[in-house]
Amino acid sequence: MLKIISWHWNGWRANEYSIESFNILDRMLKANLSIDYDFAVVTDDPKNPKYSMRTIPFPHDKKLKVNTRQGRPNCLCRLKMFDRNSIDLFGKEGDHIVSMDVDVIIMKNIDSLFLKREEFKSLKGFYVPYSGGMIMHELGKNSILYDNFEGEKSLKESLREMNTETNTRYAGSDQAWISNVYKNSQYPRWSVEDGCYSVTWNRFLLNNRVPENCLIVQTPGSRKPMTGGLRSFNQAIYDEYRKYMVEDMEFEEGFYKLRRKSIYGKEGDSILLESTDLIKKLRKRQII
Repeated sequence: MLKIISWHWNGWRANEYSIESFNILDRMLKANLSIDYDFAVVTDDPKNPKYSMRTIPFPHDKKLKVNTRQGRPNCLCRLKMFDRNSIDLFGKEGDHIVSMDVDVIIMKNIDSLFLKREEFKSLKGFYVPYSGGMIMHELGKNSILYDNFEGEKSLKESLREMNTETNTRYAGSDQAWISNVYKNSQYPRWSVEDGCYSVTWNRFLLNNRVPENCLIVQTPGSRKPMTGGLRSFNQAIYDEYRKYMVEDMEFEEGFYKLRRKSIYGKEGDSILLESTDLIKKLRKRQII
């Protein structure tokens, strides 16, 4: 059975993603994946009854706690899935696990993406060869990605590397480290040829259209499916996401307009906010 996980913790952009965001992903998977699979969320609130799927207690690990500059992604905690001593948390040795970002939009059946089980496979990135947005790996393999990580030193070294395919400097956190370790490897990657698109890297292919082979759409940056940024960019993709919302009005009432450019989008964009604390914070900073 294929294991699929997503991550929900009190850290990078945690206030932007509600439990309902993960329940929406759960509904999309049920509608668009017919192979045998198990979906779980790795969360620091595993007993919360609002989750519609199985939960896995978040594995806090001091080794993976690195202070990064404010506004810079920090998803290093996800390297825990490569720790041989944590296999039992995710499954059993030899199981194949897929780590998937919650802000993905699944457009139609995605069985074809997972029919061939790989020791390691990821989305093709732009800033990095191996994107952290979706990764498949075999539990018990790829332990070098956890064992050899040396905190801030490893991250800084990785962020100095260049992606020779796009002539851009590495960006991100866990994906930068993974790409640095595997920069001379030839592991397979999902790309537009497989139906995997990004609203950022493939924006010209997606501008006001949906390619016929499009299976999933990644939304790094400010064009999240929960925001007006995606709606103004591609209405069809946004509408597909809305199909899986339970109470549309609840989401409509949570939209706030940006007063100035920020990490959440450009001036005039509408963003969905469900966290009272974050709303207060952004109002105080005059962002909304």
